[in-house]
Amino acid sequence: MFHELVAQELEKMKKEDILEPEYEMDSVKDHLLGDMSEGLRKLFTLWRRTGKAARALAKTAEASAKELIADFPEDEPTEADLKEIQLKLRALEAPLSALRDKEEALRNVFWLSVREEFPIADGKSLAICKGFKVAWFEEDKKDRSPIIGAIVIPIP
Repeated sequence: MFHELVAQELEKMKKEDILEPEYEMDSVKDHLLGDMSEGLRKLFTLWRRTGKAARALAKTAEASAKELIADFPEDEPTEADLKEIQLKLRALEAPLSALRDKEEALRNVFWLSVREEFPIADGKSLAICKGFKVAWFEEDKKDRSPIIGAIVIPIP
C-alpha cells in the first residue's frame, strides 16, 4: 500500500539524502515560523524526488510517443493499427499518471504536515526556505499577474 511504501522510504532515508529547499527567504516579505523537523525534511525530499522522477518519466514517455506516431502508417491505417497504437500510448501513460498521483499525494501530505507542525500558520500562505526554514507571507493578490497566478502552484 502507498502509505506503507512512504513510511519505508522515509525510514530508510539518511540525513545526507535530504534535499535542501532552493527558495531564499526574503527578509522583508517573509516571516519566520521556525525550522522543519527531520520528518518534514524527509517528506519534503520524498515529494521533490517523486516530482523529479515524474518529470523525467514524462520526457521519456513523450519521446516514445513521438516515435510511435512517427512510425504510424500514413496511408489509411487499419483498425488493428489504431488499436495497437492506443494500447502502446496507454501503456506509456499509466506509469506516468500513477507517479503524478503519488507526487500530488505527497505534496498534500507534506503541506498538511507543515500546518500541523506550525498551527500558528493556519490560513497563511507559506514558503519553505533554504536552511529548512518555514515562513509565512502575505500575498498581494492585486499586484500578481493573472498569468503568474495560473503558473504558480498554489500552496494548500
